[in-house]
Amino acid sequence: MDTIRLIKINDTQLYIEINSDKNNFSKKIEVNFKVEQIKTLSQKISNDIFKDYIKNGILDDQFNQLKELSFELFNILDLYRLETYFKNLKSKKDIAYLHIIIDPQLNFIPFEILHDGKDFLSDYLILSREFTNSDFQNSNHNISSKQKFCVIGNPSESKDINDDVLKEIEAVSSMIDLDFNLRGPYKHRNVNKIELIRLLGVNNGLHFSGHYGLNGWKLFDEEFLAEDILKCSRAPEFIFSNSCGNYNEGFINFLNAFLNKGTKSIICSFGDLPSDKASEFSKQFYKFFIKYNHDTGKAIFLSRKEMIKKYGHKDLFWAFYQLYGSSLLKIKKINVLNAMKNNQNKYIINFLILAFISFGLYINKEKFINVIDKIYNQNKLKIILKSNISNTELEKEIKSESIWKHGSNDYYSIHIRCDSIKFDKPYFSIVDLNTYNSTGYLAPQIIIDDQNGEVFNRNSYFFKNDTLNLFLPNKNDFDRYELIFDDGIEYIVFLQQVRDDLTLHIINESLDIRYRFNIEEFNNIKEPYHKDYFKLFLDTKPFKFPRDSFELIKDDFKFKNRLVIYIKKALNI
Repeated sequence: MDTIRLIKINDTQLYIEINSDKNNFSKKIEVNFKVEQIKTLSQKISNDIFKDYIKNGILDDQFNQLKELSFELFNILDLYRLETYFKNLKSKKDIAYLHIIIDPQLNFIPFEILHDGKDFLSDYLILSREFTNSDFQNSNHNISSKQKFCVIGNPSESKDINDDVLKEIEAVSSMIDLDFNLRGPYKHRNVNKIELIRLLGVNNGLHFSGHYGLNGWKLFDEEFLAEDILKCSRAPEFIFSNSCGNYNEGFINFLNAFLNKGTKSIICSFGDLPSDKASEFSKQFYKFFIKYNHDTGKAIFLSRKEMIKKYGHKDLFWAFYQLYGSSLLKIKKINVLNAMKNNQNKYIINFLILAFISFGLYINKEKFINVIDKIYNQNKLKIILKSNISNTELEKEIKSESIWKHGSNDYYSIHIRCDSIKFDKPYFSIVDLNTYNSTGYLAPQIIIDDQNGEVFNRNSYFFKNDTLNLFLPNKNDFDRYELIFDDGIEYIVFLQQVRDDLTLHIINESLDIRYRFNIEEFNNIKEPYHKDYFKLFLDTKPFKFPRDSFELIKDDFKFKNRLVIYIKKALNI
């Protein structure tokens, strides 16, 4: 790979050295020019023009000014003396890679968008950067497709980017999940500094979408700084930091901390990113990186081309992204021939299983089903247990039909029952241990929460990627109500919000039983919360509730006999 080295000698001199082993070319240049003036011109390019773009949108004079100033800086750096070299790179069929080894004191130079008089360098070069004081070594690295890959979105809970970020992380998560062991997406304040240090230490890939503050990623009430990176046991090999960036010393230290900790490739940006196009760019990148299996350098190069093709050169968004570290990092995928062989084996195995089942049903249907059920069901499984009351993940061996308690003094405890384990997938339910042993009744939960004024239904548990995630309501923040029916009837639950009116509906359509509770009315229900006391809440209106935008419980929620409800105290006033 060709390299170009930029070093500050003193306040009036720069040293530039370019080497190309492939083309048997080497050249050294001493630039005699005040560094402060180079910095001023660089800031006009990477700061003033792009701030105008963010503020006022696309303007004709922006693009022309960018070309003129970038060409002027290209000449001030005496890069015109490499005209033959650049022309030779353009003439080649394959896209050339150029690695920039830059003095941190010169990192403000927007090398990717320098203009040679005809083209921007990033139009025909795959560019990457590293710092002269970094321990990083640029080489051809692979990242295994079976490794853990974490996705984090808007941990600062910033309203200005929230909608775009949530759409982005859902889209990129579905793409990442195709080839990697996806972790997340983790959203909002669930990712604090301790949790982020842990996630960085256990994942091989990381996609971060959110705000960058003065010197680090913005979390809910703090920043994640370079000094925090040093506390990680290790760093992911690949990081996509889809956040605003800059050229200040804190940003350099932040990137360098990752590179020195073991990160091979970091995609980031300078300036304030428009969140909608940042989301679109990340999806383009993962298309080329994962689906088409290009290395990081070519994936970002092709993503830039796609944005230019769609929006044109005058939409300056294409210029924001930079690559630090290796441009050669690539996903090591499963061998296609082996995969085909595995698929052939699967067809043979499936055929034999089908023949075995058909024969078994023919001989003795009842006995055969009992045998299959024993094979199909597992007795135990190791999982990861995670909850909101602790920042640590626990490895736990669970057994079918076992019950265990999770909780603390400040939180409402929960009893989890593992109903069964089938093909390494556990199935759970929630019970009230006091009544379950005598009645066998389950105790499903509804958690009515609110965040930034938006009411939503929170799941008390979900299982994904070998991890059982629990949410336990804090006793200081939630009131608990257990509704007792004990009638064996199956009810469906709806939670409706129309304007400021928040109502809970408990319905059995076939028996025409309907209860309607305004949330604030739960304080008026006498204990014990038995259906004998619900007569005042009978609803005579035969209304069908679709799971639409007014409905806060998106999936069917059914229960018999017992229902536990947690309501945020701020809603129950």
